[in-house]
Amino acid sequence: MNTETQTIRLPRPEYKGQNGFLPQFMDPEQITDQNLPDALERQLRFEFFLEHQKRDVPDFEAMEAEVDRKDDEASFNRQIESLKISHYEDLDKLYDMNMEEYAESLQEQYSTRDHTSQQQEIYEEERMAIVDLYETERARLQIRWHDRFEQLRHSYLQQLVPLGEARKNAAAEEERQRKLLEKMFPQSKEDFDSKPTETKLRAARFLVADPARQERLLNDYGWAWRQVQPLIDIFKKDVSGRNFFQASFLTFLLDGLCF
Repeated sequence: MNTETQTIRLPRPEYKGQNGFLPQFMDPEQITDQNLPDALERQLRFEFFLEHQKRDVPDFEAMEAEVDRKDDEASFNRQIESLKISHYEDLDKLYDMNMEEYAESLQEQYSTRDHTSQQQEIYEEERMAIVDLYETERARLQIRWHDRFEQLRHSYLQQLVPLGEARKNAAAEEERQRKLLEKMFPQSKEDFDSKPTETKLRAARFLVADPARQERLLNDYGWAWRQVQPLIDIFKKDVSGRNFFQASFLTFLLDGLCF
């Protein structure tokens, strides 16, 4: 992998399958002078998520709509889009927070310099020492910013991945149901018009066939008499309907679709 284009740090093998964002400090007594900076960062990160990832309590209409929501592909698409918008908003707030820290670091660096020094060599020596100090500090800031981003991204993906899988399953089920409906024998002329060409042809062939041929077609396509009877009645009683289906069958023959 090209390291110049890699933006996500790979996890250490010993951490594979573990959630690296679980709290490390469950009790104040666990905090020591050595891990105090990490504890403070955890507290700051917690306060950020508590403040900026809060969501408004839905009103009654919204809760009712959620209860009545269909778990179909369109619904999951809306949920995913809403989640993406919320994630982008959270990223904006996170970047603002990081920018404030960076600005404070620059201000501290500037304030640390002794601008009253009259000796250029001493001033330059102090300036370079301060630059080195704050370069190290900003390297730690970058690691901290990346950790914050990864935690936010982890939270986002924990919600996005299940929604994506649910959407995929819903789409597959809807496609299966659609194909089943398409293969079903039409119940009216309007239903006939809505069917795909292959189903129209099968129905037209059935209606113009003799009884023996109809029995074979029932077995071939898995139809039952109760399914085909409504359209048979229309075909027998409605002269215009009979002419319509016969014309449709002739059209299929002329188009070379009959098999």
